[in-house]
Amino acid sequence: MSWKVGRNDPCPCGSGKKYKKCCGLVGDIRNASLDPFARYNELLTEVKLKLDRYFASSMKRLRRDNLQSFLYYTVNHTLPPEHESLYSDWLWFDRVSPDNPSYAELYLQENTAFMEGPLRECLQNLCDSSLSIYQVVESQDMMLQVRDLFTGENQEVLLKEPWQGSADHPVLILGRLVRIEQGYLFSGMVLLSEDNDGQQAEFLKAHYEYCQQLGLYPAGLPAEVNYGLFDHAHKKKLFSLRDMRSAGVDEGTARDVQNRLAQLEQFELAHCTEDIAWFVPRREHYGYVRIAVGPDFVAAAADVLDDVAFLQEQMTALLPQVKMDLVHSTMQRSFPPADKASIWLAIMKDQQAEIWLDTAHRELEGKTPRQLLEEKEGRERLLDMLGEFSASVQSQDQQEFINFMKARVESVGNP
Repeated sequence: MSWKVGRNDPCPCGSGKKYKKCCGLVGDIRNASLDPFARYNELLTEVKLKLDRYFASSMKRLRRDNLQSFLYYTVNHTLPPEHESLYSDWLWFDRVSPDNPSYAELYLQENTAFMEGPLRECLQNLCDSSLSIYQVVESQDMMLQVRDLFTGENQEVLLKEPWQGSADHPVLILGRLVRIEQGYLFSGMVLLSEDNDGQQAEFLKAHYEYCQQLGLYPAGLPAEVNYGLFDHAHKKKLFSLRDMRSAGVDEGTARDVQNRLAQLEQFELAHCTEDIAWFVPRREHYGYVRIAVGPDFVAAAADVLDDVAFLQEQMTALLPQVKMDLVHSTMQRSFPPADKASIWLAIMKDQQAEIWLDTAHRELEGKTPRQLLEEKEGRERLLDMLGEFSASVQSQDQQEFINFMKARVESVGNP
């Protein structure tokens, strides 16, 4: 036996309105306007209003708890007020984890039996949509042809008004395309960025290919990654990948690699600490870039994509038959494998040590530890200071780092 909702009954979607004033209006929306853009835009708006109402009691918590995940890859980790609708669409229509449905999918599961066909179809299309980056190909009247920057697929997008851009000024669009009968429609706001020299597109494609080579996100980049990469490209900021890779080797191979690196003009020995030799490129590089050779492993770590590619070329030349396994990447957002945890920790300690060595300290009269090491008895003074720090901390992790810093300072010595 089926149950039919009466026009004067409360709408099952939970809005608090009568059915005829809520979901029952959807049939009218489909026929209310001859303008396809206005017709489908009203459907999109109605769907989002229903989601807002349905999750109203938990809305504040949802927005607070998920915001940092959305901003994880951005430059400043802040959400401009004008980007609120982008965040809302991500919150409703994208899965925070692959194993759990999105909030819109939950709504659809619980209310599909009571929804009019047009509204249900619109919501399903939104659930199937994704945020991506597009290049403008051409425009005609109210249609815009765009090409997905990563997949190369062309799509016809219905506009509210004719496109004002020109072929002389290439534009990248960050937006969410939703399927409609005539093609696609952008859901909510879009972000535009002029790319006259093509460097932004190259930057974005290179990072997409990086993810593909690592086997990350085979179904396409998540919305938060696209949003963060677009933010970096638009602001012309380098993206920190924190790429770490390693390979297990025997003692003889490790010794051979260390000797060959010491002879290469492209590298210089930075220091030897706790049985690990650390090499740094002589060429210009950005952020932290190292090759580490331990008793039974070789590792490479770099922040930006150009340096990651350079190190991989060098490692292939040094160890042509050895596969370097991924230890960590910002794109992965997960802890390293258990068998790689010690290598990850060694790199992290060395990276933090470099930051500490180049940070001015009040205890050192505003000098950096590296500057102090150039002075007579500077090493002894640093070791005394680290000893005082060690006596005041109780955390085992902090103690391990201080012990590493002591070994690091002792390895530098006086010039």
